[in-house]
Amino acid sequence: MGVRLLSTAAAAVLLATAPAKGRGQDSVLVAEVADLLRSGGWPAERDQEGTEPVLRTQADGLPFSIVFYDCEAERCSSFQFQAFFEAEPYIDERLINAWNARKRFLKLSINAGGDVQADMDVLVSGWTAPDAFEDSFALWREMLRELRDHMDGARPVPGRET
Repeated sequence: MGVRLLSTAAAAVLLATAPAKGRGQDSVLVAEVADLLRSGGWPAERDQEGTEPVLRTQADGLPFSIVFYDCEAERCSSFQFQAFFEAEPYIDERLINAWNARKRFLKLSINAGGDVQADMDVLVSGWTAPDAFEDSFALWREMLRELRDHMDGARPVPGRET
């Protein structure tokens, strides 16, 4: 894979009660997102980061988290998918900026520890389930695959000058 995923965090969104026909949801229950993950064959371990509910999961061999925000009684109006990658000498601001200039949905940063953090925000507004979550989850997974290719493509090849 090239880049080793250390940990992740994110926030999640989806449905809580059945909306009226033709109307979407403006919030989602953490438990519902966990159920959607599990029904798709992915793990969903409940955790907490400060006051924010978190689901720890993985897909395509990469661990990540879904961190929920703006929650009231486990019903949340937004979430963020998060993944952290171990720092490598070839990963620098130039590489991060090149990604951010070309990609709209998944943004990268270098955190205080020097690791790469990947974030994708999701606002739960007008959502219908389970399609809205499945679409966001599919986009997240595709962005992570593209990110791995981006970072692996920048890895120095022994014997070749950079």
